[in-house]
Amino acid sequence: MKKSFFIILCISSSLIYGQAPFETGQKNDMEFLKSIILRMDRKIDRLTRKVDALEKQLKEEDDSDEEVSTTGSFFTSFTRRSNGANTKALSKIKLKKDPTESDVLAYLQKISLASNGQNSYSPNDIQVTLLQKIPAKFLEQVVNYQGLQIHTNYALPLMVKKEHKDIVIQNLIKSHSLIKSVIKFGWIDAAWEQLKMGLNSQQHLPREWVTCILQKNKEDGNKAIISYASRSINLELFNTLKYSKISQEELKKAILQNWKIKQYSHQWEASQSAMCAVHYGQLDALERLMRLLNSTDQNSTYQKQQALPILMKLVQYQGDITEWYKANKSKIIFDESLKKFIVKA
Repeated sequence: MKKSFFIILCISSSLIYGQAPFETGQKNDMEFLKSIILRMDRKIDRLTRKVDALEKQLKEEDDSDEEVSTTGSFFTSFTRRSNGANTKALSKIKLKKDPTESDVLAYLQKISLASNGQNSYSPNDIQVTLLQKIPAKFLEQVVNYQGLQIHTNYALPLMVKKEHKDIVIQNLIKSHSLIKSVIKFGWIDAAWEQLKMGLNSQQHLPREWVTCILQKNKEDGNKAIISYASRSINLELFNTLKYSKISQEELKKAILQNWKIKQYSHQWEASQSAMCAVHYGQLDALERLMRLLNSTDQNSTYQKQQALPILMKLVQYQGDITEWYKANKSKIIFDESLKKFIVKA
């Protein structure tokens, strides 16, 4: 088959150039073709042997890829990975029937070891399914386990039952995802002090944490929200608070306080804070967002998409907004009556 192909190829090439391949007077044409075919056969044979060797090696690795244990090799736990996790090892992990606390701990450790190096996460990860197989009476042990925090955040709301009310409330600040269970089972009033404590001490809480307190519209709850906004704000939360019953003057103070601190933070926090502070006429926040629009960093694409509509609404410009800013930077003021940045006349 291969030889026929090469002979046909040579014949076709000769015909294209107007020559018959085996004319009288063209000596050794057949011998020449045979030598080419022989060399190609040898190369194909060598490549075939290499492929066979690689397939054999992969099969041997598959056969020797044993279930990960707490005493297993560190390097073994990194074989056959998907997104960094050893999915094959994870698929083999089983929890004993009627497990003890020690059994559950060993089970968690195996999951944790097989998850080493994972760099992307999803609620659909196999670890979430494995955690859900742990009996409800061991919920607190799962909450307190430190090795699988992202996956336990996904799994815990799916594991909580009504009888876990006290455990959930006690561990709410430690495991923020439990807020979903607080809302689901109507435990907001019972968890009120913990919810306020979280707002007064934590950062980057789930949005539901703030909104469930906001809906109650209680003075102590609103005060805690203002405290939280002064330390941790993003555009989504700002838009929620801006149209709520919370004191808008207090919100403004909180946003400006947040901007005073976060403008020196990393890009995400600084840009999120700037998108809020710019609503209150902060020229340095405007400058930050203009720099963001000019950034070539691919990681800032989403924030650019957030910032541009805000600037188009708050800036009275002509033409390209970044060019307008560059040309008029020293003359720009914030007009309180218009609630817009304009060029000083």
